[in-house]
Amino acid sequence: MNRLFTLTLLSFFFMNAQCKSDAVEPSQEEEEIIEDVDNELTEKDTTDTTNEDTVIVTPDYDLPYVILNLNNWKLNAFEGELDNLEYVDRISDLANYSNEHWFYSSAEDWVTFKCYAGFPTSSGSGNPRTELRELESDGKTNSYWDGTKGSHQMEWEVNVEHLPSSGKLCFGQIHGPSDSYDDVIRVQFQGDKNQSEGDVRLKIMGWVTEENGDFSGDFIEGDWALDTVYRFRLIFENENLILYSILGEEQIEIYRFEGCGSTENYFKAGLYMQSMQNKPYNLEDYGQVSMSYLSVTHQ
Repeated sequence: MNRLFTLTLLSFFFMNAQCKSDAVEPSQEEEEIIEDVDNELTEKDTTDTTNEDTVIVTPDYDLPYVILNLNNWKLNAFEGELDNLEYVDRISDLANYSNEHWFYSSAEDWVTFKCYAGFPTSSGSGNPRTELRELESDGKTNSYWDGTKGSHQMEWEVNVEHLPSSGKLCFGQIHGPSDSYDDVIRVQFQGDKNQSEGDVRLKIMGWVTEENGDFSGDFIEGDWALDTVYRFRLIFENENLILYSILGEEQIEIYRFEGCGSTENYFKAGLYMQSMQNKPYNLEDYGQVSMSYLSVTHQ
């Protein structure tokens, strides 16, 4: 209805009503006109509101330290500007730390690890990493435990979301003495260059395969894919290494190695890119892993 015509007609009715008794109720036609005007004004108000600048509020997620309970972990990552970074073995003040480029809370219960080609590396590897390293319960001292005695396990829930140009990344491992066992076992995905969806292969690498002369690793049968949540349990007890896939209440053994004598070990979890040595700096070439649960126990 034309707004000018509506308001003019409405004014006429109101003026006419003043000449009558105060007790006269508006006619049905008058009520319908008033309702139409109210509706138009309401619609206009709503439209005007939505045309104003909209402020997008980002959810206030907990920090990574809180989500993953990282009291007994340190973070291997970086500091500095993106094009001039330094590798840092231990990020300071992890309890209050987050970095939008490589370590941040991406959802209410998820922490994202990200790493790029050409980023600096530790002195012992040519592959970049954004990775957690196990500490003692005091949260200060590097942890080392004996795999020939007792039971040591790490359980973690992980979603591998993007592979680097090599198509390979490790998202969990047990590390031993560098002069003998080094990477005792690495759990990793292997797929295509810069892959972000679809099927991949779960692969076991490290000393456990190299000891048998297998330097290409062992592929684990199963339906494995990117952007899919998996829960694993890695156990090292009495010289034996076992990897389980956890589906609800069911625990399925998917890998076993017997007879590893490594005595100075620690767990690592997060993102450790593979076969990325000497790659040029490139922010479009990266690995990405998210994690929602991480727990370590020793008995």
